[in-house]
Amino acid sequence: MTVKKILVVDDEPDTVAYLTAILEDHEYAVCSAHNAEKAMELLDAELPDLMLVDVMMPGASGLNLIRQVRTHPRCGDLPVVVVSGKAEVLREGFKSYLDRFSVKQPDGIAEKPFDPASLLKMVDGLLQGR
Repeated sequence: MTVKKILVVDDEPDTVAYLTAILEDHEYAVCSAHNAEKAMELLDAELPDLMLVDVMMPGASGLNLIRQVRTHPRCGDLPVVVVSGKAEVLREGFKSYLDRFSVKQPDGIAEKPFDPASLLKMVDGLLQGR
């Protein structure tokens, strides 16, 4: 069985460390980026199986990163899960922003603080058959 790789994109080191611990404890390989620019560099170098991305980051937002990923020829079908403390408020914002660019919506939304079991269930479900 091949180990699945997950890219975690979040500007909060504590969130990255927490997500990494949860995912690695369940046999996922994790790489991380603290901003959208670094995430795109990692995506160009090595395509992960799934991406977890925070919305509110300095510089390019997570929504902008999702738009870049969805329109990238190499990773347009990469499963993307948005992680945010404001997920409920931003849910319609995702839709209107990404619809404006005719870009596929995120595959899931994980609200901070995370419930590890729910997050893993979502990640496992998205990675089935990939």
